[in-house]
Amino acid sequence: MNLFFKFILISVFIFDLQSAYSKSTVLLTGGFNGEINSKNIFEEDFKILESAFTEIQWDTTVLFSNNGKDLSQRPTPQNIKSNLKKAIDAAASGDQISLVLLGHGEAGRENQRTHDFITESSIESRNLFSGEKFDLDELQEELERAVAKGLRISVVDLSCYSGKSQALSTSNSCILTLSAPNYTTFCAGDANSGIFTQTLAQALKEGKGKSLQDVFLQARKQDTSSINFPQISSIETPYAKLWDEFLEIHDPAGVKYGNLAVAGDALCFVCQSSSQFEKMIADLENLKESGLVLQARSLQADYVKNLEEMRIATNEINAILKNMKEATPKTLNPETVSNFSKWIVKWSPQKNRYDKAKKNIKKISEKIMNFERNVYDTFKKPKENNICQKIII
Repeated sequence: MNLFFKFILISVFIFDLQSAYSKSTVLLTGGFNGEINSKNIFEEDFKILESAFTEIQWDTTVLFSNNGKDLSQRPTPQNIKSNLKKAIDAAASGDQISLVLLGHGEAGRENQRTHDFITESSIESRNLFSGEKFDLDELQEELERAVAKGLRISVVDLSCYSGKSQALSTSNSCILTLSAPNYTTFCAGDANSGIFTQTLAQALKEGKGKSLQDVFLQARKQDTSSINFPQISSIETPYAKLWDEFLEIHDPAGVKYGNLAVAGDALCFVCQSSSQFEKMIADLENLKESGLVLQARSLQADYVKNLEEMRIATNEINAILKNMKEATPKTLNPETVSNFSKWIVKWSPQKNRYDKAKKNIKKISEKIMNFERNVYDTFKKPKENNICQKIII
């Protein structure tokens, strides 16, 4: 056996030995709900994740939103940072640390690299149901300190707009996110509640000896029916801008624009991103992926058809309201007129058509994002110096 192969074998042996004896720690935090007397929509997902990390024997610290606990146990910005600092201080080179954020997130602000994660307030006398924004930019210093110590550190952001947290990535940290940078998630509280979280937890349980990247890929592939956009920093996401703009502009779940909103005359697959869509089609054709090309064109046609149906129905509803307003005596109570108008619209054939098209749009969008998973598998490119492959479950 030549020296080169001996060196490779020894390196693999040392790495495996280090993995076997390194300490693995997870800080699972978040869950701020902010609604009085309501079930915490994140509780079930928290239990699933906590159970998964316990089963794979990671040391687990949980800061879950529960207003019955004292302040030191609540998921506040200060508690999250101090617990992360404590874990890094106690770790030795080769140890693994993961920070998992599960809860509400907000879109990034001007001059902010990442986004805000909503936590409980750090003030003891606060209103229990008013959260506090935790700027995830503040994690960067601790991540760099962990890397300098030789730790294998990861951040798993399972909140809305979490794609923004990919900005935290360094050459020796692993960032896993659930949503597009400019859109919400369907992690909890939706009909598709917790799909990726559940597949991730299952992949963790089945992932003994596998890398975090392998676990992520398994979870991503198994989430086949949600409008999520999971990413990991160790893999270049194919056509990331295309999918982000599709979600942001078309808002398939109707979370931004309300019931009677349509994206104007946007009768293309992804509006401004149509050129990116056509480039993707050309790339698929070059790879002779004719099945995926036909699938993309079919989804495009169905999407355009239902978007046009929504647009026509919206115009007809607006015409009904305009005619009612013009025909209504000005002496009538405006509130009564408004309520009557809403009642008329609610039971109109146009509103039924609109609702049916909108429901179809959401179903087609789920199919489009499932198609995105096929595109991801076809084009994904692992990056060099892949720390996510070195974090072993």
